Amino acid sequence: MEDTLDWISYRRKTKIPEGLEKDFALLVNAVIHPIEKLTSMVIEARQYFKSYSENLRVVVKNIIHTLHRQEREVDKFEYDIKKKLFNLDIDTVSIMYLVRLAEIIGSIADHAQNAGDMMRAMLSKKLHTSLRPWHYLNELPILALAFTHRLMPVVLC
Repeated sequence: MEDTLDWISYRRKTKIPEGLEKDFALLVNAVIHPIEKLTSMVIEARQYFKSYSENLRVVVKNIIHTLHRQEREVDKFEYDIKKKLFNLDIDTVSIMYLVRLAEIIGSIADHAQNAGDMMRAMLSKKLHTSLRPWHYLNELPILALAFTHRLMPVVLC
């Protein structure tokens, strides 16, 4: 999140071309979904670590699978933006700036997927018999709040 805001501040004169505004909006919206899923993953995981119910474990694993699917969708939006950018007739620096902006926004979904992978490791049957990993769960929802309230208005301006 912070990386995105920093990157936007480096080159204020470069604007998102009219033909790509909708694509960037779709990318931002697509990134929000995995971030929001983190909250439900944490809630369900907390319940699981209190009870070690196999049903709750399956629920959390399904959320993790959803995170992976949503991250792949973000990758597709990011790819489409890059492809369109390289076919525009604008200066090279602006193209590279906007390509990197798309990559940074897309990396937010990558981080959500990584959080899901960490949770999957915590769900491991071998791990949960010797450790109580719930103390890590407090850090995950922070991404969702920061992203949904700060990034979207900045990117679409």
